[in-house]
Amino acid sequence: LNDNLKIFDISKATLVYDEFYMMLMRTCVGQTAEMDWRNSYDLTESDVNYILDGKTGYYTIAGPIRLGALLAGKNPTADNDLFDTIDEFGLNLGRAFKLTDDILDLVSDFSGLKQKGNAIQEGKRSLLFIRLLTALSGSELTKFKFIMDKSIGEKSQEEINYVISLMDQHKIIDT
Repeated sequence: LNDNLKIFDISKATLVYDEFYMMLMRTCVGQTAEMDWRNSYDLTESDVNYILDGKTGYYTIAGPIRLGALLAGKNPTADNDLFDTIDEFGLNLGRAFKLTDDILDLVSDFSGLKQKGNAIQEGKRSLLFIRLLTALSGSELTKFKFIMDKSIGEKSQEEINYVISLMDQHKIIDT
């Protein structure tokens, strides 16, 4: 980033530096929220989107596009509508990307390269997790929480498959 001072004028280099710093901060906030809420059962889809927006949408998509716009001479103050559009596009695409990734984690055969249901093993609070949680009751809910409360590495593949079967039974992936 400091090398930008050799290429761009100080005002553009400062905008790029500030934007990159904002990307890192939003990512850290998203990661911190995910860690703080790791064992929570009262999260909403909005809470999960808050995590995704910082960790995936802004860092991976909106932030880099915003950096490109800055380098192309756009200014967040003067071109506010453009930057709002970039944010909306990036955050929505980030959510779609993460939801696709979560579904693939449950339905794909990774040929031994990755454990199926890795997000369940890690206890991730995803949109699929929230939707399953609201669909369950009684003994299914009790068993689900018992499994999800286990630490990373303590869940058996049988338990992970059980959670995946619950998602199939309650058509969580289909919705």
